[in-house]
Amino acid sequence: MRVASPRDSTGRGLRAVSSQATDWRRFAACRQGLQCDGVAPNHHQRDLWAISTECDTSGIVFPIDGSTRAMTETEITDFSIDILYDAPKAGSMDGTPDGRYVFWFEPSSNGRQRAWINGSLGEPFDEVVSFAGGRPWLISDRGGRFAYVVRRGSQAFVGADDREYGPYANLSRQIEPFFSPDDRHLVFAVLVGDDVRLVVDGTELPGVRPAAGRPLFSPDGSRLAYVAARKDAGVIREWVVLDGQAQTECDGIGEGTMVFSSDGRRFAYGRRNGSVWEYVLDDQASPPFKQFEPGVFSANGSRFAYPAFDGRMWLAVDSDRTGPPFERVSPIVFSGDSSRMAYVGVEAKSKLHVVIDGTVGPAWHELWGSPAFSADGRRTAYLAQEVTGGLLGRRQTWRAVIDGTPGRSFDEVASEPHFSPDGRLAFSARSGRSWSMVVDDVPGSPFDTVGPPIWSTSGRLAHLVKTGGELAVVLDGTMGPQLTDLSALDGKMIMFSPDGRHVLYLGTIRGALHPVVDHRLGPAVSGLDHPRFDANSVSFLGLHDDNVVRLRLPLD
Repeated sequence: MRVASPRDSTGRGLRAVSSQATDWRRFAACRQGLQCDGVAPNHHQRDLWAISTECDTSGIVFPIDGSTRAMTETEITDFSIDILYDAPKAGSMDGTPDGRYVFWFEPSSNGRQRAWINGSLGEPFDEVVSFAGGRPWLISDRGGRFAYVVRRGSQAFVGADDREYGPYANLSRQIEPFFSPDDRHLVFAVLVGDDVRLVVDGTELPGVRPAAGRPLFSPDGSRLAYVAARKDAGVIREWVVLDGQAQTECDGIGEGTMVFSSDGRRFAYGRRNGSVWEYVLDDQASPPFKQFEPGVFSANGSRFAYPAFDGRMWLAVDSDRTGPPFERVSPIVFSGDSSRMAYVGVEAKSKLHVVIDGTVGPAWHELWGSPAFSADGRRTAYLAQEVTGGLLGRRQTWRAVIDGTPGRSFDEVASEPHFSPDGRLAFSARSGRSWSMVVDDVPGSPFDTVGPPIWSTSGRLAHLVKTGGELAVVLDGTMGPQLTDLSALDGKMIMFSPDGRHVLYLGTIRGALHPVVDHRLGPAVSGLDHPRFDANSVSFLGLHDDNVVRLRLPLD
């Protein structure tokens, strides 16, 4: 978090959503929750759509209809602030979301710096080596560990929590340091002469070439796969190393094709021999294809599917079964119970079909986002465009196709369809000049723009709107306080408590930064991040009155 400015601690600005993307991206599978690679419909709606997923929001003005219920602004008075440390005088500070570590880099003598970790100073160093995007440190996805890279003279060191690895002559930029999903392992790559070596928890592993890409852990962190290579008479041969065991050599390993099932028991990767590609699933090779796209496991790992090209047409391959041929096939989507499968098949330009459980649906002019399944797998939905009328009376309309039945028409849509845990469907759409949140095909209050839906685990619905030039969060139809800006908390603009009962966001109100819980304002702070929920409260790491503090707010 920045000491000087109450901004997003990730340092990310407004995410660009390109209006030049191809139609293919309109139904590209969403791999990052709400952070989808879709094409936004217009620059106003696109901006808020990107804002509500991950980004800064300053400088965009929209009027509002005002028909949504507005909540009277209330403040939280029974909060507590515990002082942890004196704040750094300059630069940035951060901490791990689980609360174990607080850290920053502090100036030392002769222009050098030291790592300040939980009140203790490390050895002086000459330079911080930034990660991709200019980040000075890396926080693990699970939130319990952090890492950094520094140089002392000509030698590099990798810091991890309260220890360091090194020295190393050079680190490889091909594989930046990263943590396993369970936080147990730190992996990075070093250069030893002309060779690249993986280092796992301080132990060097031989045989990884620079262009091999990032190694892959199973979700539980117990298994590791990476690509190794050798050069023989000018010819590069590659192979996968899985759990320390070398697999069969081949002419190439497909980029992004290594994947574990969610329980870590199954593993697949794509390999090339000559001009033929094949997937290897649990040591068994698939039939050969000319080309394929990365595959996915179903949630319980029982199924594995991928798009493949047989030299004439694209097919969806599900285990030993293939679907009907198309000019192109989208990434595969499985239902949560693994019993159902969906994808998009392109018959020709402006003839797109959704294929669900092998049944080809009607042709549509265009599709928005991916097909979606409800949590229990019983319901399906996708957003489709139809074109009616002749050349002079041509009209384009969008509909949600729910369980195979087209719903009411809209002029435009902006978010993928999102099912709640209990099977309600939400998406944002425009009729005329107004946008609204549509739930089970019923439009809500009209606005000039509406962000995508965010469902909680308990079925509460939140989304962003603009109100008279300011942002507001709408929760179950009730609008919160007006905000001139919105900052991310652990990379999210809006988050719910684990039980789904409480909503949390961080907004600028009348020039001051406030945490907001269930539309109630917490105290003004200089900076805030890493919320931690317990049964009755939420706490944050923050900056307040030149101190690093732990701020705690009640939930009820």
